Amino acid sequence: DADGSFVETIDDEIAVEAPHDSPPDMIQRVLHWNASAGTIEIVEAATIKPDGRRVPAPPEMMFEDRTSGPGGLFQDQRFVVISFIEFEGGDRILLKARHRRTVPFFPGHFLEARGVPPQPVRDMRLVYDLPASMPLHHDAVGFELAERASAPGRRRYEWRYTGARAPVVEHR
Repeated sequence: DADGSFVETIDDEIAVEAPHDSPPDMIQRVLHWNASAGTIEIVEAATIKPDGRRVPAPPEMMFEDRTSGPGGLFQDQRFVVISFIEFEGGDRILLKARHRRTVPFFPGHFLEARGVPPQPVRDMRLVYDLPASMPLHHDAVGFELAERASAPGRRRYEWRYTGARAPVVEHR
């Protein structure tokens, strides 16, 4: 919104195609937010079996952790760790969540940073729906940008990443 507040809808589905391939970082997902500035709601978290059966992540396997950083943007950071059960190679992980930022860090401005995960990515989309009066500045290396149809008074952008290779990790 024009004041810098926002609602982020997270709709992730991660597939491990080879039955023998089950990396440990696919079993848990971590979402973060600043509790002083907003909330997060887990809408759905489940393991989806090849036959379509859903195994919900049990509430006792979702826990919140908090850190207290040096202040500013990092003060009152919260993390929710979601553990997916009965996961095997060939399954998919489904995570739907809603992150609301009710107190903008910089009033009148929107700030976000996203990157491509270290696993190979087949299709990743980032969609932003902003007031038409709010300029958008971005650095989206590796993403293709397409401006989409928008409601009156709004501007909608969609970035799409379709690279199949994992980013190169540089060791120092």
